Amino acid sequence: MSTHSSFQNLRFWVYVVISLVLLAIGAVFFRFFTQGGNVSPPNLNFNTVQVGLEERGREGVFDATKVVEKVGPAVAQINTRTELVLYDYFRRPYLSESEGLGSGVVIEENGYILTNNHVVAGATTIEVTLPGREPVEARLVGADPQTDLAVIKISDSDLPVAELGDSTKLKVGESVVAIGNPFGFDNTVTTGVISALGRSLAVGQNVWLEGLIQTDASINPGNSGGPLLNAEGQVIGINTAIIEQAQGIGFSIPIHMAVEVVRDLVKYGKVLRLGVYAETLTRETASRIERAVGLEIPVTTGVIVLGVKEGSPAARAGLRAGDVIFEFNGKKVESRDQLLKITSELDYRDPIQITAFRGRRRLRLTTRLE
Repeated sequence: MSTHSSFQNLRFWVYVVISLVLLAIGAVFFRFFTQGGNVSPPNLNFNTVQVGLEERGREGVFDATKVVEKVGPAVAQINTRTELVLYDYFRRPYLSESEGLGSGVVIEENGYILTNNHVVAGATTIEVTLPGREPVEARLVGADPQTDLAVIKISDSDLPVAELGDSTKLKVGESVVAIGNPFGFDNTVTTGVISALGRSLAVGQNVWLEGLIQTDASINPGNSGGPLLNAEGQVIGINTAIIEQAQGIGFSIPIHMAVEVVRDLVKYGKVLRLGVYAETLTRETASRIERAVGLEIPVTTGVIVLGVKEGSPAARAGLRAGDVIFEFNGKKVESRDQLLKITSELDYRDPIQITAFRGRRRLRLTTRLE
């Protein structure tokens, strides 16, 4: 073999060795920069990671079946019959009958059931059916059209009772369950979320509900009076209304508001109220009223009376539209909600002392809560 050929072979192998070295160096640098400086691969336990994800997934799942198992037995179907004597063109009497359907929830094991006023209003007979039980007749304990709530009672005892939650701590987006009897399909369950809080809605002539829970859980005719439940199976609202021809827009009365009404209905058969239509007085409200009617208002905080219900404690006290209440039983009143709260703490026939302004004239009025 010639010297020239030997030199060429040697050069070939030198090139091969150099190329391999460069490739190795390049691979090392590539892994260094793409893995943040860790040349060695991380020691991952993929089984552990997968199990961790599954655990977190189970914790975040909303299990409606547990809610239904807990509360379903306490949800009642309410069937009503209304009989009215009407007169034809010739003044001849005839009997008109109609039937109604709604829902309710057992709140006391001795037979007290909470529902909507519009479910039982005017009913001649009220029939209640609980899951797994025979229908029984109920009597009306008390009803409050102003909040669209009513309490009925059956004679059965040892009934399953729904646990009441705290609707003052609700948050938009929370998961909820509605149970009721839409269109007669008993014990129907729907799920959704709390869409909004503090909604206001007109639900009838002179009936304006405030502080409502809005939900997208399906609510239909027959659901009225049934419970809206949180993830723990606690009643947080009483389903009461929908927006007709809309989808996913339903409303519930917060249970913390319903409880105050129930207390009076069970104890007195009616809700004890002062009997005023009022609004919180602000500087803006005072200025607007002064400009509109020329009435000078000497205070900028309190409650301005917009109207007085005939025969109410407020009417007996002598309150009039335009009066500004700023003291109630010795307590300063700065908002409508505060006035409602103070009134709700009173019992039947408790004395009431009201300090108010009528124009620049200071009034001291007395009455009793009835």
